[in-house]
Amino acid sequence: MMLHRGTMKMLSDLISPKALERLLSDGARERNTTLSALDIGTLQDILKRDIYRRLQLSIPAALAKRRVQEVLDSLSQEQLQETVAGHSTQILTLEDQAKQFALYFDWPETQRLRAVLSVARQTSAEGRDAETLLLEGSELIENLERKLSEGLVTQGQDLSELKASMARVSGVGGPKIKRLDALIRQISEAQESRILLPAEVERALALTLTLRKQVESSVVQQLKSNQQREMVDSLNLGPEEVQPFDLSLLPPEAQARVQTLEREHEARLLSELTREYASLLPLNAAYAQELQALRQRSDGGEVLGEEVTTLRGQLADARTEAIQAQQGHLDTLALRLSELRGPPGDTAHGDDAAQVARQGLLVARQTLQGGALATDELAQLSELVRTLETGDSLERERLMALQRETFELERRAREVPGALGDLAPLIETARATLAAGRVADLEPLWSVLERRMGEAAQQRENMDARAERVMQDYNRYRHLAGETIQKLGRLADVLRGQQRLGVLSSDARSRYIQTLENAEALLTEAHAEFQAARDVTATFGADALSDLLGVFDPEAFDGQDPAADLLSTSSFSAPEPASSAEVTAADLSGGLSSSLNDDPFGLGLNDRPLGHPGSSLVLPSFETSQPFPVASRDFGQPEQPGAASYATPGLQPAGHADAGPLELISGLVRSWLVEQGTVTQGDLSPAGDWATETECEADVLRLAWLAGQAAELFPSRLSLETPGRSWLVTPQSAGGMLVVCAPDPQRASEAAGRWKSRVAQQH
Repeated sequence: MMLHRGTMKMLSDLISPKALERLLSDGARERNTTLSALDIGTLQDILKRDIYRRLQLSIPAALAKRRVQEVLDSLSQEQLQETVAGHSTQILTLEDQAKQFALYFDWPETQRLRAVLSVARQTSAEGRDAETLLLEGSELIENLERKLSEGLVTQGQDLSELKASMARVSGVGGPKIKRLDALIRQISEAQESRILLPAEVERALALTLTLRKQVESSVVQQLKSNQQREMVDSLNLGPEEVQPFDLSLLPPEAQARVQTLEREHEARLLSELTREYASLLPLNAAYAQELQALRQRSDGGEVLGEEVTTLRGQLADARTEAIQAQQGHLDTLALRLSELRGPPGDTAHGDDAAQVARQGLLVARQTLQGGALATDELAQLSELVRTLETGDSLERERLMALQRETFELERRAREVPGALGDLAPLIETARATLAAGRVADLEPLWSVLERRMGEAAQQRENMDARAERVMQDYNRYRHLAGETIQKLGRLADVLRGQQRLGVLSSDARSRYIQTLENAEALLTEAHAEFQAARDVTATFGADALSDLLGVFDPEAFDGQDPAADLLSTSSFSAPEPASSAEVTAADLSGGLSSSLNDDPFGLGLNDRPLGHPGSSLVLPSFETSQPFPVASRDFGQPEQPGAASYATPGLQPAGHADAGPLELISGLVRSWLVEQGTVTQGDLSPAGDWATETECEADVLRLAWLAGQAAELFPSRLSLETPGRSWLVTPQSAGGMLVVCAPDPQRASEAAGRWKSRVAQQH
């Protein structure tokens, strides 16, 4: 039945149905709607104006007013029923959304959400409005989703660090390694399912600390037998993951490393204590100061030992005592609220202001029963009860609304950097004004908050821009080897997760800033390492290979032909003079191939062959025009007879003022000129599996460096085959190296030949 049918039925004894329907239809049309689409609010307006005037034509005004009021009351009751039904649906929806946070029952937000939904169900079942409670429930769900997303980013960072640590300690063996591996797999599965496992992460980190201590104690092999037994027993006895042992048994360097590990672990524990007891510390200045003092001592390099564990126990006891004290305060407020009596016709039990206070009382009680503090709720409830005890009904409604607004303002200010410091004194002044029964203007306070919110939004933009720069710069150096790049890669992954987060909590914002600072510091180190590697390549002289390896010392060959002895293997004959000889990396048997392990770039030449990550070196070869040099010769000297020619299109030799731009040969044939460890000419733009210019440059410098190591062989060219690529390096008479990359050896040789022709034409 449409809404207007009930109205027509209730007034059918005063106005004919046809006339009443016409009045309702005309009223709906004047309000830009139709009779069938009337809502309760519009129908009430038509009753108060059009129907009431029409009834006064036939009945006294007092009777007309009473009959219209009866219809309005009926509509209000119907509206309330619809609202209650809608609230029931919203409660079910919120309860369904809250299920995903059931695992995090110790979170204050979860405990409050449980209390809010419980009171909302009770209020709705009694037929009263629960709109305020439902709005708070929705906001708590949003806060929980944000906290979960932020926690997943942190857990992902912990997981990457655990995996990196696992690689360091896996050689220890034993049941602890198996337990750590199982924990890491469990955390990985939870991360993929968007589930937080803080207890498992804490156990894994503690176990990692013990294992890393055990790795550092590897010097136990150098100790006396009784010291060995003492060390091993201290590391393996007992079920606890973190097990102390006597640092005095270790050398000073190992002691320093172990202490660094312990300080890092303790700093993490102190940060977790700060977050876990964030609601308690403002109530207990002594513990807040003690925690701050411990953090300062830890930052100063001191190992705290059992003091952290002791403080954790003290904070847990203090929170229990604070909950009991707040329960007593709540009982006092409940008694004061029950004693309130309003003026005749307006009992405290029936008005909206008292009902709001009672809802707050129930929420606070259930929050405390759940094990969480209800500091803000009690403060707000105290203000409401004091206002209810004074003033008339209309005035106290307004004052209570403003009091609730001050607490909302304070809560939002906590999440905006710098806002609470600006607003705290202003909020206290406003509350004092309201407590005196006067109205306070809160608009200036909201303006301060909005200004700080704008600054926070700009700060977030800057943080995201810094994160983007870090990730872009990391891509330039990601091909490098070493601990610095590995750490930077893990932080880059964390920054990607933090960048995707929406509105940040104050804690997440602090972690974001800390991650940026750490990543930028590592990026500076990576840049310095890369630049140092490039400088090192420029310092290699003709005797570098002899100095590093000693394989070209003529005395080492006992009077034999050095070249024939060096180049001969089970599958290759000694080369004839002026002919080419090919040597594999394995055939050098610790000679040239050993120099590859001394890669000055730190780029992992053996682990990541040129241009193809993860492949193995296929076939390096040298072509030499002499069996072995008697004296060192510089590449800048004229060519020896029989030396291979070299050229590449578009590449001008060094020293020519009219050198034109380099051209890219079709089929990914590229040529570069390397002088003193720097690519001075050539196209380094990304192509193929070169994701960045730096990756391309690193491969070119590797080849030039490798050819430089064989300088004492007087090579006319160096060729290297990697999957999908053929490399050719030839020294120039004017100095430097020409590096050519092509799909096959023939095209590489053709490119070198074209280079020779181009040089000849220019001369």
